[in-house]
Amino acid sequence: MKNLRTFKYLKLGLLAVFILSSCSETDNGPDEGSGSELTATLQFSDGKTVDFDFSHQKDDLIKSSWNGPNGNGHYKLWLRGEKTIGDAIYTLNVYVTTAEQAVGTYPFGTAWQWHDQGFVTEIHVGRTDRDDPLDLRQYASSLTTLDHSDSSGLKITSHTTDHAKGTFSGKAGFTETDFVTIVNGKFDIGIKRGTWED
Repeated sequence: MKNLRTFKYLKLGLLAVFILSSCSETDNGPDEGSGSELTATLQFSDGKTVDFDFSHQKDDLIKSSWNGPNGNGHYKLWLRGEKTIGDAIYTLNVYVTTAEQAVGTYPFGTAWQWHDQGFVTEIHVGRTDRDDPLDLRQYASSLTTLDHSDSSGLKITSHTTDHAKGTFSGKAGFTETDFVTIVNGKFDIGIKRGTWED
């Protein structure tokens, strides 16, 4: 009787292990071949430097996309990433209004919604304290006091219907004296298409 009970528990244990291993086979890693999708060095005006490196997981809501055309015949490349580094959560969002043939260089500065000023690019960097979610700073390249004269902006070197590659660098500000300089920015991403109207 004791052997039968032991065998019964052993079967239940093996069944539980099988079920758990089946559930864990879901691909939660980066999409095949993606490597690091979005990388940059963030140099804050208070002297803090952060190396940002992001690749989305299969079920992430945060992933890059290329949307359009909208009513103006424009497209939008949207690079997005979020990562916990040390004591903070960092987000990096880059918006690029483009033509369908997107290869080229786009300066940072004017907000991306203002289509009448041509194809424009904006970058946002967010920093949230892990222990205090209300301690949030949002840095934007559209802050009017920022000097973008030494910014290379964003350069799309390769673009297909489902892939984009390029580089970026520039500045984003929270206030006039609290800003971040983005250097060594690179992206190499598979992109999802979507609609875009605004």
